[in-house]
Amino acid sequence: MNSEGSCSDQSLLAAEAVEYRLKSRGSWTTIEYQLWPGFSLGQTTAETADLGGRFDRPQLLNRLLENFLCSEYHQAEQIHNSVVNQVAGPSACHLGVDGLVTDQPGLALLIKTADCLPVFIKNSKDTRWALVHAGWRGLCQNIVPRVLEDFFPKSDLVEILVGPGISSENYRVGGELIGRVLELAGCSFDRLLELQIFHQKETEIFFDLIKFLRYQLSGFSEKIRKFYIFPGSTGTTGEIPLFSYRMSKTKERNISWIFKEEG
Repeated sequence: MNSEGSCSDQSLLAAEAVEYRLKSRGSWTTIEYQLWPGFSLGQTTAETADLGGRFDRPQLLNRLLENFLCSEYHQAEQIHNSVVNQVAGPSACHLGVDGLVTDQPGLALLIKTADCLPVFIKNSKDTRWALVHAGWRGLCQNIVPRVLEDFFPKSDLVEILVGPGISSENYRVGGELIGRVLELAGCSFDRLLELQIFHQKETEIFFDLIKFLRYQLSGFSEKIRKFYIFPGSTGTTGEIPLFSYRMSKTKERNISWIFKEEG
């Protein structure tokens, strides 16, 4: 945890908007990022009814194989913790896990979100990549810094892309989250207001997940070569509507994937 003095000097990691395109794959409309040659990564808002009613049913694998031309997939269960598994081999769902790492081409990593952040990480050598589910609880357990420290050696330079999550304008928060963030940051509330991690409207407090992640990663500036963000959020209308639990209490989820193409 940072001291108040170091916090006063700390800023946010620099970020830039990522380029993307919309693409039709079978019955799916997808957001696909024009970022890392040889990799496929993005999101789809395919309804779970189209996948047999549940995210983790075998129909999902069949659809992935059909639409994305990958050989296997690994899915994180996601329980809002900081556990990350390195995976390989046949398709599997990993219980008690919120992040996945692999070095196996043709193997898709999958998570589902409806306001939390999908975080894509790749090293500059294209030899290891990760996909992390990061809500406020995961961020308060340092899930993304732990992935960098545990799975990407000090010599590895990395690039990170943060996909769509809830916007700060729609993320009204209460005492538990505020207390946890203040404890982890080691900052005064006023300092986090200055950094726009929190903002206040009359008596209501709002929280910016991406700015908090950028704050957490500011100490990794020499390791992180590029940090990209998707220029949109869940629960808003746009080119492609993205499911938001907070905005509509939907049971549907946005599916994020990454895999390195074989061959």
